[in-house]
Amino acid sequence: MGKRFGTDGIRGVVGSEITVGLALDLGRAVAHRFGDSGSSVLIGRDTRRSGEMLSAALSAGITAAGADVLDIGVVTTPCLVHASGETR
Repeated sequence: MGKRFGTDGIRGVVGSEITVGLALDLGRAVAHRFGDSGSSVLIGRDTRRSGEMLSAALSAGITAAGADVLDIGVVTTPCLVHASGETR
């Protein structure tokens, strides 16, 4: 298995390298790293068929770790960055 994290997000083949379990674990890790009690994590996705499944697993991991999720659905990367209030 090769590198999964890159400058444009997580990369890999859905079902073998990118799994529901990975998305769940990633959600937990994100919440532990960035989420304080009562904080929210903003997520968005692209239009690939796997998007809803992976978004749901990511959300489950985040909420299981105690943070809230703000899922804004299908958006472009610049839109997600803007919605988060961050700059690149």
